[in-house]
Amino acid sequence: SGASPMFYKDMVIINASVESQSLIALKKSDGKEVWKAPKIGSAWGTPILVTTPAKTTELALSMAGRVAGFDPDTGKELWSAAGHKGYVCPSLVTHDGIVYAVGGGGTSLAIKSGGAGDVSESHVLWRMKKGSNASSPIYYQGALYWSSEGGGVIHRQDAATGMTFEKRLVPDAGRIWASPVLADGKLYFVSQFKGTYVVAANEKLDLIARNVFEDDNARSNASPAISDGQLFLRNDAYLYCIGKR
Repeated sequence: SGASPMFYKDMVIINASVESQSLIALKKSDGKEVWKAPKIGSAWGTPILVTTPAKTTELALSMAGRVAGFDPDTGKELWSAAGHKGYVCPSLVTHDGIVYAVGGGGTSLAIKSGGAGDVSESHVLWRMKKGSNASSPIYYQGALYWSSEGGGVIHRQDAATGMTFEKRLVPDAGRIWASPVLADGKLYFVSQFKGTYVVAANEKLDLIARNVFEDDNARSNASPAISDGQLFLRNDAYLYCIGKR
C-alpha cells in the first residue's frame, strides 16, 4: 500500500485497505490492536484528522465510492458522502472544518465535517467534474492546488466554490504522479522525467523556474520533502539534498 501511518494520542493509525480492507489503530507502545474499521475499499491515501465546527476531532478518509468520517478514539464510522468512482490515491486536505477531496474519475468535492449518517445532500458544499488520479491537493490562502496525472496540467481550485483555473506546464511536463509541496508561496511540481517546475501559488499559476538534473534520466514519482531550508528529492536512482551546506 502507499498510505503513510499517522499518530493520534497513544495510537498509530494505518490505512490497511490493500491488505485487509480496513483502517486499523495500534498502540504505540506494543503494537496491540485498539480498533479496526471495516469496509475500506480501494483507498491509497493517508487518513487526516479534522477539527469540526463543534471543535471535536474526526478522522477522515477518501475511498472507492465515498468519503467517510470516523471517531479516531473508537473507529466508529460517523458519516459518509458519495465520492469518487473507482480507486482513490490522493489524500484529503482540511481547513476550517471542511474536508476537500480530489480523486479519480474527474471528481472533486468539499464536505462540511461534523455530520451523521449519509451527508451526501446535507453537508456537501460543492461537487465538480475535475479531479486527479494521483496528486493530493494543497490548501493555501483559499485555494486548492493539484495536478492532473497526465499532460502536465496543474490546477488552482477555489475552495469556496470549486471553480478551477488550469494551466499546462511549458515546456511539456508529461506525467506527474508526485503531489506538490509548498514553500515561501511557491509550489514544487515534480514530473516523472521532465524535472521540477516551480510555480507561484497565485491565480495565474505563473511559472518561476524549471530545474533538471543533468545526466539523470531516472523516473521520479515521490513528492519532495522540505526541512530546515533544504529540499529533498528522490527518484528511482538517487536521493538529492538541495540547499546551503
